[in-house]
Amino acid sequence: MKKNYIVFAWLVTLLFSGNLVTAQNTLEESQFGTLILDYLKENKDQFKLRNEDLENIIVRDSYSDDAGVSYIYLNQTYQGIEIFNAISTVVVKDNKVFYYANRFTDD
Repeated sequence: MKKNYIVFAWLVTLLFSGNLVTAQNTLEESQFGTLILDYLKENKDQFKLRNEDLENIIVRDSYSDDAGVSYIYLNQTYQGIEIFNAISTVVVKDNKVFYYANRFTDD
């Protein structure tokens, strides 16, 4: 019976630790936050972005491959609420924005 409690406690711990690992961060808190924000500010006319579009961007996911290329997926927000399917992709290589696919809404 004691073994069942230990297994249950272990499973609960794993369940809650998984939620911590998938927690979302703002772009400013991320590894490439300053680099990406500077790039978006410099090119906001090209991508039809407003200053409000660059506030409270959430990093949805990110990873790096074996070649040292990092892929960052950004989710646009409005008043702290995530906008469905407004996810842009940023590729960083050699500490420079190598590619940006804008999927932010302009409304």
